[in-house]
Amino acid sequence: MSIKTMFLSSALVLVTVLLSGCTNIARFDYTDAPGPMVQFPEARERKSIAVMPFLDQRGMEIINLGDRPQHIYSDSGSLYWGLLPLFPFGFVQKKLPEQSNDFVSLGYFDFDPANDLAAASIESLKYSNLFSWVGKANSLKQAETDYIWQGTITDLGYRGKLFSYCITYFLSPALWIIGAPSGVSHNQLGVDFALVERATGETVWKHSYHGNDYIMHWIYARVGDDTSLYAALMKQAMNQALYNLSKTDLNKRTEADINNKIISREEAISIALKANIMKYDKSGNIEVLLKEGIYTVILPVNLPPNSVGPDFAAKVEIDAESGKVLSLIGS
Repeated sequence: MSIKTMFLSSALVLVTVLLSGCTNIARFDYTDAPGPMVQFPEARERKSIAVMPFLDQRGMEIINLGDRPQHIYSDSGSLYWGLLPLFPFGFVQKKLPEQSNDFVSLGYFDFDPANDLAAASIESLKYSNLFSWVGKANSLKQAETDYIWQGTITDLGYRGKLFSYCITYFLSPALWIIGAPSGVSHNQLGVDFALVERATGETVWKHSYHGNDYIMHWIYARVGDDTSLYAALMKQAMNQALYNLSKTDLNKRTEADINNKIISREEAISIALKANIMKYDKSGNIEVLLKEGIYTVILPVNLPPNSVGPDFAAKVEIDAESGKVLSLIGS
């Protein structure tokens, strides 16, 4: 057998393997993803947090198949374009990479985005030292923590190209063998994070991330690494989010936030009158002060001329959120 015949036979076998679909499987592996996780000094007062499975809001194209049920379709392109002369590559684009095959050098991506990204969040949250306890909750009823960590997936796009260099897959292996790249894979990650105060249901912090990266393939290296960048992108997203969260004072409330949550001035007066046991001047003006989430209700007194004593009948301090009486001072 001549060298030319051997080469053509080898190239034909290689092309057949590539186009018949690879059988290797890749998994989402956050622990071994490159790069460190951020960590901060332990705060004095730390709260507990539960992580919910992520919400999936990726867009999908719906194809109408007439009388048959509608089909949710997320792939476009074809690697077979590289079989045609003068086409530089075959390509595929996927919105749901975990639900299809036909990657550049990978058979299947074993990935459960809602739960795998939640597990990745738990790992980073534990390592960060920002919270006293971190765990998973499948529902709000299961969460008995101070905060809820919510994530929303907006993008997990994949794009891949298998290079034919305009000479088709039957001849391009000659270039691959001498070191030319055989393909490229692009991974995209879009995710929104939110921190919710469980007791009130109030969202106290938000952060959005969108990133992308690519990896080149050779027949000698990086085979099956088509989706390996998702974990690294998630680690980058969590590092950015946790750094932003570490700079946020969760105990700080704006005046508008406080006013939306506290009892009214009239309710504070009513509570003070019920708690008061001292006589006061009902014809006088009741003074109400609000400072740092505490109402101070001052009941007036009608002092005789030239008398010495406090200028109030009673002072009642009330928690502005719960309406609980904190202190009562009588004249």
